[in-house]
Amino acid sequence: MASPFRLSGYEQFTSQTSGNPSKVLLFVRCDLTYSHNQIPMHSSNENVSITLKLKRRTISVIGGYISPSGRFDAGYLKLVIDSSQGPHIIVGDFNAHHHLWGSSVISTRGRQLLDFTSNNGLHILNDGSPTYFRGTTYSSCLDLAISSRCLSSSAAWCADIETYGSDHLPTYVQLRWYTGVASIQRRFTDWEAFQDELEKSCSSMVSPIEMEELIVTAMQTTTRVVTTSDSRKPVDAVYEELRAVRRRAERKHRRTKSISDLRTSRSVQKKIQRYLEKLGRQNWKSFCTTLDPRKPLSKICHIVRALPSSPQQLRPFRALVIIRACSEKQIAEEFCIHLSGSATTVVSLLRCAPPIADARLDHPFTLQELRAAMSISQRSSAPGPDGITYAALRHLGPRATERLLSLYNLSWASATVPAHWKTSKIVALLKPGKSPRDMLSYRPVALASCVGKLMEQMVLLRLEWFLEKQRVYPDVMTGFRNGRSSIDSVIDLITTVEHQKRRHRLTAAVFLDIKGAFDNVLHDAILNALEDYGIGGRMHQWIASYLQDRTIFMSTADGDTNKHPIYRGVPQGGVLSPTLFNIVLFGLAKKLGGRISVFVYADDICIWTTSLTRLQVQTKLQRAVSTTSAYLNSCGLQLSPTKSATLAFTRKSMACYPVVIDGKVIPSVTHHKFLGVIIDRDLSWSKQISALRKKLDSFVQVIRHMSGKSWGPSKSSLLQLYQALFVGYLRYSASVLSRVCTSAVRTLEGAQARALRICLGVPRCTSTWGTIAEARACPARVYLQHEPLRVHLRLLTRHRVHPLRDVINTRPNSAYSQAVISHQDHLPSNYAPQVIPEIPLWTMPKPTVRLSIPGITKKSRIPTAGLKHFALSYITYMYRYTVHIFADGSVTQNSSAAAFTVPDMGVTKRFKITHRTSSTAAELTGVRQAAHFISQQSPATWTLFCDSKPALQLIGNYMKQGTAYSPLVYEIMIMLTEASQSGHTITLQWIPSHCGIAGNEQADAEAKMAHTTGEVVSIHFSRYDINALLSKAIKTSMTRLWNDPDYRQERLYRLDSGRAFRLPCRLRRDQETLLHRLRLGVAYTRRYLCKIGQEQNPNCSVCHTSETIHHILCVCPQYATERQSLKRLIDRLDCRPFSEEKLLGAWERVDHAQRSLKSLFRFLSETGLDARL
Repeated sequence: MASPFRLSGYEQFTSQTSGNPSKVLLFVRCDLTYSHNQIPMHSSNENVSITLKLKRRTISVIGGYISPSGRFDAGYLKLVIDSSQGPHIIVGDFNAHHHLWGSSVISTRGRQLLDFTSNNGLHILNDGSPTYFRGTTYSSCLDLAISSRCLSSSAAWCADIETYGSDHLPTYVQLRWYTGVASIQRRFTDWEAFQDELEKSCSSMVSPIEMEELIVTAMQTTTRVVTTSDSRKPVDAVYEELRAVRRRAERKHRRTKSISDLRTSRSVQKKIQRYLEKLGRQNWKSFCTTLDPRKPLSKICHIVRALPSSPQQLRPFRALVIIRACSEKQIAEEFCIHLSGSATTVVSLLRCAPPIADARLDHPFTLQELRAAMSISQRSSAPGPDGITYAALRHLGPRATERLLSLYNLSWASATVPAHWKTSKIVALLKPGKSPRDMLSYRPVALASCVGKLMEQMVLLRLEWFLEKQRVYPDVMTGFRNGRSSIDSVIDLITTVEHQKRRHRLTAAVFLDIKGAFDNVLHDAILNALEDYGIGGRMHQWIASYLQDRTIFMSTADGDTNKHPIYRGVPQGGVLSPTLFNIVLFGLAKKLGGRISVFVYADDICIWTTSLTRLQVQTKLQRAVSTTSAYLNSCGLQLSPTKSATLAFTRKSMACYPVVIDGKVIPSVTHHKFLGVIIDRDLSWSKQISALRKKLDSFVQVIRHMSGKSWGPSKSSLLQLYQALFVGYLRYSASVLSRVCTSAVRTLEGAQARALRICLGVPRCTSTWGTIAEARACPARVYLQHEPLRVHLRLLTRHRVHPLRDVINTRPNSAYSQAVISHQDHLPSNYAPQVIPEIPLWTMPKPTVRLSIPGITKKSRIPTAGLKHFALSYITYMYRYTVHIFADGSVTQNSSAAAFTVPDMGVTKRFKITHRTSSTAAELTGVRQAAHFISQQSPATWTLFCDSKPALQLIGNYMKQGTAYSPLVYEIMIMLTEASQSGHTITLQWIPSHCGIAGNEQADAEAKMAHTTGEVVSIHFSRYDINALLSKAIKTSMTRLWNDPDYRQERLYRLDSGRAFRLPCRLRRDQETLLHRLRLGVAYTRRYLCKIGQEQNPNCSVCHTSETIHHILCVCPQYATERQSLKRLIDRLDCRPFSEEKLLGAWERVDHAQRSLKSLFRFLSETGLDARL
């Protein structure tokens, strides 16, 4: 095989050779259980050996080839057979002749092979049919199938009736006891029927303990299993017809032995080969065209990431059964024992509950908490041993949801976790790049009960609120925390190094690796840490029950394994696990003290210090590492010296100043990858830039095969992929790369341009800046300049206390600080910082929020008069005796404002927000101010009307944390709670906007007036506000670059100096790419072809002047007739003169742009230029 190829759904194995192409190729279906047998290489005998497990039977398949000039080595073949489990099937071209299998002569190799089969209990399956044809007269039986004698009665051999274009006939060996047809089972659940079935079951008095059984029963009743086979393939009529023609020609040739018939069959074969190549290209283009914006981006990204990889065995863990020659259950038992470890003594974790710092943590769970937990649960998470999925829990009806809540509160009140919630089914996944033959190469994935994990989510919401509210979290911990990022740790280290370098001080860091961190932490260490930080009472007891008596098992084809107890570690895949592990490490920062710097991200620990000499640095680091090691040992954890690293930010050697762990030296390195960023000792970032370029180039290689000039996904789809896969990876480390050298920036921008050229469908030699500008993308230098601002805005607006909030003052010499200082004008000066609510959300009464009005289904389908009629009728009927208060918000290009009005009291208030924000935030501000007004009045019954349904939905789902508007919702909920406690009754009601309701129209007018005359109020800075501010800063930088003669592309600047051009929707791929080539001046005119060396004469064949785009579109007499029609249509749109700028530039109106381009494409089509350019 000269070049490798890929067969979808099959893993490929080839014979080992000393540099020559492999002659033996074996494909194995990925859904089978198999193991590749390692065999030594031979100079002339090539073999591949695979052992498969088929229906509880083990069989080895050996593929072989011996060249005609080679020597048959019986000892080598015997070695190959003995290295695998029997029985065996041996297939291949041995170039051996014997009467026994149909050859006309007997060769020496044939006698040797026959003797070998007789002496080793093998049976030849061939029936004498020829398998090889040459010319018109010669045929032979070169392709042999040999099996162990125990398979001879169940194995059937046959040769195909057509050659498929080869000189060898395909041969088949079929085992009668194995069908070999793969089937796929798909489950479809009727969720409406499921909900109805469960509601009927819950209508009677049902114990909460029976709730899970009822869910399982309802799922089984309403789920339909459909079994499909993948053996049916689509049939191409043209290909089948060509095959039939070739078959007839081959049969005729075998009868007549005529050379003309042989030529006919070979001619048809060439047609088939050309057609298959064409069909393959068409199918691939059709597939790529389906990757449009309507398909979920996550699915497109999954497809793109899978393209470069080769098919692999689906369940490699089962291959250990073949390797170790035992049952799958025995292998699974051994794997579970390895995971569970051992315990010398089993200590009960259940003890007297310590006192709790906040008794509100022990309150019963509410329905709002349950719904919030459901909304943030992973929709695609696999079910646990009980088979209940998150989808089933989200489709519970009202009664079933109440019963489920009762089950949770029963578990909470008794502080016990049901045993089946603590039992996890283990699935072993092969680690990337590891050998499937080693059990340690597999990563366990624990599938626990989704019902139990849903309760974990509710407990976690309370636990996180307490830890953040009490400021228990050390500032140096960034893992698994809202508003924190792993890049914060990198920025803290790098800014320290750069700042201390200016002070001529030496900085060194130690990156520590914890062995099996999550799997080895002691349960006692977790519970003691909870007690130390005031987490006692019911929560402490429930977590103790959650950790104790956990078990794991594996499901195999031989049955389930025994349940193996887990004595240590946080539950793998548990919702609470990351936070419980974090709590154990809270004390590490206190142990180290303030003289050393440390950052902890999950199980990644970085310790660094600064001093004047290497000895002082080594002394400090050694003391810190020893303290860290001792602390971790007390928690049941150990550091790995070989996987840890010491990095000194100096060119001086640290060999004489080692840092050790338990007597073992930590390796000293010149660069280290920390949280996805490669840090080198000089901070030159050359390694990181190289890694970025390699990653970005891999994306380029993938999309290069996904699109062309006239086929593939649309430009918008490709740009979405570029944004998700290319820009996301670039932006992550951009905040620490703001001071890289110019050549590194050009390297990144070159990679950008290569990706964007493919998206636009322009030639490779198109200018970098022109490509980036035409794609309306940000150059890498702009990301490097503005990503520090994005990070700093997040730190300023989302944290009252953070080590990096004041970094521009404490470490002004760092590149990060300098980048932030350069954008000082964009930093907000007046905003409300986010705070953790004093009152926990689960103790607040649920507000009454009504999001509909009878008669109004879809606002756009009802006339304004109808909307007003339905709304006023409903208000009069429902809220006749309540005080009406209307709130509204307003957003302009430069500011945001809100207002409310109380018509019955003649009260109107206007508020101007300190910064421009979104319309939803402005509406919420109006509701907040209205709620504050209500809380200051005498007790009454109020109806607060708002025309923003998203704002009211956020208030109704107030328990859902982590949204961009959570701080505003918290403030509103506190005010509503205080008003309710004061005797007020408040209902929030949605009403349609701009339909003539007097109070709402007045509130809308007052909100618009508030932009100039309103009272100034502050709100938090949401991530949408940060993005808007950054977009404004980036737009300013882009405009400056666009107007800089050193960067702009002159032709594009002349066509569209204001960067106002927008590509119309629904253009074909070929139209999009042609338009971009015309705008960038890289269309395939004679002048351009001459420039790139593909044409000798740059002149027009008619005018004998230089053939440019302007010449073709506006001057050349060859297209005068078609141009007159184009000019007549274009001139109707505006009074500008007919020119290249008018045809390819921007238009003020979208419809004019669409009509102009439609006319241009018609002109290009009529003249045939669309195919040439």
